[in-house]
Amino acid sequence: GRPPTMGSGRLPMGSPHLLSTWASDLLLPSPAPTRLYVRSCNHGTLAVSGLEEADTIAGLKLMLHERLMLRPSQCIRLSSWGRELLDTQSLIDCSLQTDAMLDMHVALQRPEVRPLQRVRIGCTALTTRQIAVDATTTVLELKKRVA
Repeated sequence: GRPPTMGSGRLPMGSPHLLSTWASDLLLPSPAPTRLYVRSCNHGTLAVSGLEEADTIAGLKLMLHERLMLRPSQCIRLSSWGRELLDTQSLIDCSLQTDAMLDMHVALQRPEVRPLQRVRIGCTALTTRQIAVDATTTVLELKKRVA
C-alpha cells in the first residue's frame, strides 16, 4: 500500500520536507501592528489602537483587562490562528500585522493556595469555639479537640 498523504497528496505524512507549524524564526520581519481586533464570544469584537513597537502580549492583556473592567480573579488568554500567544512575546515576535484578528478567552484564575489557619464549627448543641489548626491537623485530631 501507499503511505498516507497530506493535502495535495504529494508529500507523505511525517515527511522531512514539511515545515514545523508556526516556526516564527522562518518568517520575514514585519512592522509592529498599530491596531488589532480582539474577538470574544462574550464581549464581541474590540478594536485596540495606538499600539507601539515595545508593546508585549502581557501589556495588551492588561489593557484589555482594564478596558473590560474584569475582576482580578479573571485572566485573559489570547490566540492567533489557534496558537496561544505568550505573555513574554512582543507583538513583533508574534508576527502580527496591523488589523489582525485575535481570539480572546476569559477564564477564572486558580485561587492562590492559602494554608488553613482555623476552623469554625457551629452547632446548636455546642457553644461556638475557635480552634487553632495548621495544614497537618487531621480531622481525627480536630474531633478530639472538640469533644
